Amino acid sequence: MNIKRKYLYAIPAVLVLLIGFEMLSRVLLSPNLVEIEGSPPYLLQTTWHQIGDYAAFVEHDTDAGCWATAIAQIAHFHKLNPSGKINYTTTAGKQIVVELDDFSFDHAQFADHLDAHSGDAAKEQVGKYIYYIAALIYTNFGSSGYIEHETMMERIETHLNCDVGFYEYTKATWLGSQPEIRALIQREMDARRPMMMYFDNGDDFGHAAVIDSYVLQNGQFFVHLN
Repeated sequence: MNIKRKYLYAIPAVLVLLIGFEMLSRVLLSPNLVEIEGSPPYLLQTTWHQIGDYAAFVEHDTDAGCWATAIAQIAHFHKLNPSGKINYTTTAGKQIVVELDDFSFDHAQFADHLDAHSGDAAKEQVGKYIYYIAALIYTNFGSSGYIEHETMMERIETHLNCDVGFYEYTKATWLGSQPEIRALIQREMDARRPMMMYFDNGDDFGHAAVIDSYVLQNGQFFVHLN
């Protein structure tokens, strides 16, 4: 068994912004296009997806999930390797058992993006890494969502040997919390800690992405979503 050591940095893995689907849809339907001067440096070099080669090792599903993809990119940024054992049952009755120590991850072999030119080693490293992350957050393979949300942060800390910060904002408090959210994002980006952002409408729509950069321009605050 490998002896774990506590990392000196923390991963604020999940920033939950329940902004409301109608607010998002208004932006998507009538976007305000703003040209950003220069190219802000992004913390992440990876542009991973949740299907195809990225989900090649997922059991009982063809989709690794957006949470796993986002968290995996953050974990890879910090060169974290999963450890321990995962054992849970999906709502469809599928038993998911994964020995997280049974594969040797080499982050030097990871690819920033998988395509037809990617080698087998890179595909295996990235594909298994995303699957192991998906398993340790108890992804409900074959259906949707995640099992045992209340213990997810603890499992991330345990199996990735890191610290996790969790921040939640509702639609009702969103406008009044913007200065706090902006300060939070600036602090974490300046400390080189990418953040997972999850937003949903509280009903049937949600998606996760990674905030890995910000820029201030003409008094406006912009973030880059990976």
